Parts: sequence; structure tokens; C-alpha cells
Amino acid sequence: MIELPYCSPDAKYRIGMKVDRSQIAYLVLEELRSGNRLEYPLGNVVSEMFPGHVLIDGIISE
Repeated sequence: MIELPYCSPDAKYRIGMKVDRSQIAYLVLEELRSGNRLEYPLGNVVSEMFPGHVLIDGIISE
């Protein structure tokens, strides 16, 4: 289960994903008004989705 930051009926969130240089993907939740964000590690999903490929600056290459 994911716990939302600053959960209130008026809160609005931006949800996205980022991948760091070590190829670990994160689910990112950001509360729009305050800018507070939480990152949940998802693991190396790029290698599971695209075996034999590496993500370089947003581009998947062999």
C-alpha cells in the first residue's frame, strides 16, 4: 500500500516515474500546492521490460 503525503480532500497530486543512473525506477508522488514529494523505489523495471537494453538519457539502447 502507498501512503499519500499530506492527504486531504483538497490536495492534488502529480504522479510520475523517474529512473536514476543505476537504472532503478521510482514512482514519484508530488503534492502540487506544497511541492512535497515522495519517491517509492520500483526496482530495475527497465531490464525486466527490455532485456538486454540500457536506458541512456531517456533513450533505450542495446
